Amino acid sequence: MVNLYEEKLSNKELEFLVNDTVFSKEEISALFERFVYLDRKECGFLSFTDFEMIPEFNCNPFRHLLLQNTEDSENDFEKMNFGYFLDFLSIFHKDSSRVKRIHYLFKIFDLDKNHRLDKNVLIKIFEKMGIEPTESEIDDVLSYDSGHKGYLDIVDFTKFYNEDENLDNLMIFDFTKIAPEPEKPATFWDIFGFY
Repeated sequence: MVNLYEEKLSNKELEFLVNDTVFSKEEISALFERFVYLDRKECGFLSFTDFEMIPEFNCNPFRHLLLQNTEDSENDFEKMNFGYFLDFLSIFHKDSSRVKRIHYLFKIFDLDKNHRLDKNVLIKIFEKMGIEPTESEIDDVLSYDSGHKGYLDIVDFTKFYNEDENLDNLMIFDFTKIAPEPEKPATFWDIFGFY
């Protein structure tokens, strides 16, 4: 099969992406390497199945919801090219807007697509995360319902999100862990093992 893209981004492409995204040059290079690795068919885009192989999603308790949302979005974009890959992952970058993460998480939690997180939806969310919720856990979340409507809207959810620092920590991936360390020339001490 013919490889439709180069193994590395050009300096001009890197410069453009650094200026256009929240990622550093090192992060973009590492993410491009990961993109190329995940694109096993060498067709220049990722399918939903390829996207499931991203390790950061495997350890996230929201992984099923994140991947479901990615699969739903894929229908809009058909296939995920590198630009969309970066755009999507930017949501999870520490330098991206917290508001963007809040709205994204609310969107994936809004299982009924009615802009409401009611008791039934909250139970489904817990279950998708592999947790059998207690009545008190559901009531704790619903305690953020201002006006006692019986559900959380985006304003209520924002307050809930902002008061639970753990939620934001779950929504941030450490992209520095995938960025390779800058190469430094070996010294005499490195070569001969003297410390």
